[in-house]
Order: sequence, then C-alpha cells, then structure tokens
Amino acid sequence: MKRGKIYNIFYLIIFILPLFLFFLFPIRGVKEKSITEARMLEQIPKFQIKNFLSGEYQDRLEKGISDQLLLSQTMRKQSKRLNTKLNDISINFLNLF
Repeated sequence: MKRGKIYNIFYLIIFILPLFLFFLFPIRGVKEKSITEARMLEQIPKFQIKNFLSGEYQDRLEKGISDQLLLSQTMRKQSKRLNTKLNDISINFLNLF
C-alpha cells in the first residue's frame, strides 16, 4: 500500500512540474535574448485563427515554449558542458590507440 502511494506522488510530481514551470511565464516574464547561446529567443505567438489552421501557430508556440521555459538556459548550458566533457573523454580515449 505504501509503495502505491509513493508511485502516485512520483507521477503527480512528474505531470505537475511542467505545468508549474509553464505557468511561471507571467511571473518571470518573457526574455528576448539568450546570453549563453548568443541568439534571439523565439517569442510566444499571438493566437490567430489563420495561423492556427495552417499549423504555423503550433510550430511557433512549441519553439516559444521551449525557449521561454523556466531554467531552459540552465539546462542547455549544462547539456553543452556535458557534451564538451564527453567529447574530451572520447578524444582522449581515441588517442590511446
């Protein structure tokens, strides 16, 4: 019985966390530029029925959410650092032979 409660809490956290991060947009605000990536961030588009029917709205919304998501720059920075370290390790390993 306890194990089931732990799983329920775990799954609840997994599904609620993305919603929580998404709804923090109004609190944090929308950023226009990424300093770590040196590029302009995609903005959340305004809804227009024409763009919705063509599918353009969904594509831009997906890009905007992924760019504006809370901690997205931190996750990208850590991912870049991990990739660099993995590349260094693989190069050093290949140099052994």
